[in-house]
Amino acid sequence: MRLMTTRMESRKLFVSFKMSEVCNLECPYCYFFFNGDESHKSNPASMSVATAERAGKFLAEGARALEIPTVSVALHGGEPLMVGKKRFREIAETLIRTITPHATLQMGVQTNGVLLDEEWIKLFSELNISVGISIDGPKHVNDSVRIDKKKRGSYDRIVKAIALLQKSHKEGLIGEPGALAVILPGTSAKEIYNHIVHDLGLWKFDFMLPKDSWENYSPDMTDFIEGFSLELLECWLEDDNPQINIRTMKNFFAPFLTDFGVDMRINYIVDLIETITIRSNGDVSPDDSLPSISEEYRHTGCNVATSTLKEFYSNPLWTDLRRTVSTPPEACAKCEWVGYCGGGELITRYSKSKKFNNPTIYCSRNKALYSRIRQYLSTYIDLKEVDERTRRSNELALNELVLDS
Repeated sequence: MRLMTTRMESRKLFVSFKMSEVCNLECPYCYFFFNGDESHKSNPASMSVATAERAGKFLAEGARALEIPTVSVALHGGEPLMVGKKRFREIAETLIRTITPHATLQMGVQTNGVLLDEEWIKLFSELNISVGISIDGPKHVNDSVRIDKKKRGSYDRIVKAIALLQKSHKEGLIGEPGALAVILPGTSAKEIYNHIVHDLGLWKFDFMLPKDSWENYSPDMTDFIEGFSLELLECWLEDDNPQINIRTMKNFFAPFLTDFGVDMRINYIVDLIETITIRSNGDVSPDDSLPSISEEYRHTGCNVATSTLKEFYSNPLWTDLRRTVSTPPEACAKCEWVGYCGGGELITRYSKSKKFNNPTIYCSRNKALYSRIRQYLSTYIDLKEVDERTRRSNELALNELVLDS
């Protein structure tokens, strides 16, 4: 039996690297701390340099054995800057030293910005680390949820950090900073878009959907997110500025426009299945949203000190996970957008009774966005060309995802 084609030669290994498992904020929607996975309470608050050394060798040897040309590491938490500058540098330099002889290493850090200062910027510049900052909108929106342990809002500190990042980018010290916002109930996409783009001047950003499953989702919330996403799309289209990069919207558009976009979208769908998480104690698990839904994805029995990446991918749990998700959900098999969606993010497909054999809880939202984009493009492109790419994408997706005996 052959599992799904891996095609690692044209793709990356994505790693959520939990160098910190504590945070200085207490955002109530945080899937890492408040969505069922309590293992952070017993794990080290910060990853040790010794564990980072083992993790680097684990990734380097895995890249070599599986012929993966690029390893993309997201330095994550919790809040990664809470490890402190000395430990952060030691961990990052360890990864550079161990991985780069065997694969191209890309590193980025996602921070809430509260601890950011010029010394952090200098460190990121020296180590070639890209920076993303989290902010959920204007002050009244952000400070309703992004609060610290004393229940104080973080907006003013985040905006100060954004200004420092933008200044450093203009000086050539770091790349263009990105921003990440969580979609919150009752908020206005237009208000948040205008604040991030036109008030703060952040042109590279994305919105994160709540990482809910069929076990805990709210139909009212998914309906709201559909309307929010459509409003966001209209704001972006109205600005008509190619320099404004909303990752989700660009990903939705890409396969409509070029054959390359089709290929990249198919790779992205498969990459989501291959993403791994390395915890502060060295434990290895699938994509870091999955441990919250089940103990079997939380404690896999694999650790960077005792396993290899190849062994991890051969682990019965991982084999079962691939087999489970390799065929699109029954409800998606004949959907006209299956090649663009692939069934959706894994956690949003999960239920205890059917595991991943469900469409994403955001199915209606995805269909609405694809339909609106097709309608929009009809003014500029022959729809025969668009629909041919959609047909080809569906064919590629089914060939790529289905198990062959």
